[in-house]
Amino acid sequence: MRQNREFKVRNEVKRHRTAPYVVTAAALIVTVVVFVAVRAALGGGPAAVTANNEDADLPRGGGPDIPAAASPAAPTGRANPYSGEAWFADPDGLLVVVDRKRALAPNYAPTDLVPLTSHGVPARPDTLTARRVIIDDLKEMFAAGKKAGFDYFVFSAYRSYKTQTWLFEYWVKKLGRAEAERSSARAGHSEHQLGTTLDISVEGLTGDVFEVFGASPAGAWLSDNGWRFGFVMSYPEDAEETTGYEHEPWHFRYVGREAAKIVHNRGAIPSVFIRELEELRRGARTAAP
Repeated sequence: MRQNREFKVRNEVKRHRTAPYVVTAAALIVTVVVFVAVRAALGGGPAAVTANNEDADLPRGGGPDIPAAASPAAPTGRANPYSGEAWFADPDGLLVVVDRKRALAPNYAPTDLVPLTSHGVPARPDTLTARRVIIDDLKEMFAAGKKAGFDYFVFSAYRSYKTQTWLFEYWVKKLGRAEAERSSARAGHSEHQLGTTLDISVEGLTGDVFEVFGASPAGAWLSDNGWRFGFVMSYPEDAEETTGYEHEPWHFRYVGREAAKIVHNRGAIPSVFIRELEELRRGARTAAP
């Protein structure tokens, strides 16, 4: 997939090599990006979700961090197989739609971001943050991976809207807009802004993570077992026509164990399933007395 050599200069926000780092202009860029991300994480901000004009009629998510809008809901005309199940109500805000059509607001930042390394999760750089709600299952997944012989670590986690703006424009300049949009989200449309999405690699990996991780034993184990711990591969193979993004076998979003099991059993594309759940919730609100 990523044969263009431009991808080999990816910085810490989007990559990690197992070879020693070399101080280059790209490395200096890394420092700036990480600094911006950390400041955004510390600064927080009001929780809000927005939609572009294409999706302006849809509700704005749910959960404690992303309040649902009061816009009227339309009945879906579909039976809800998950009615009455606690996870379906999404109390932790794990099932928010974020894709090419739906965007998070520029000022959205999770209120429960925590440093990964200080919570026992290997991460590079050690300033990476994620939502507290994913930590326990993430640690359990990494522990299970270690028993299988794989020492995983996170190389990208929460990103602010401002950081994503810079990152996307960087890749537009390097690759051109059409190619950049296949591998990098516009600001507001990145799952990383949710704080529940991670890019994962493994110690001892030989080669570029973006080119070899998916076909490696470590990549195969994570693909086969991530769902058991609530993590799903956002951009699976052969799904680019639906998701708009290239296959990314290192990119996992936490949706909770119940939802992840359904995604796995159905062989569903996560973003499609999450939209389906939202439609079912809209129908449930409409039917409520």
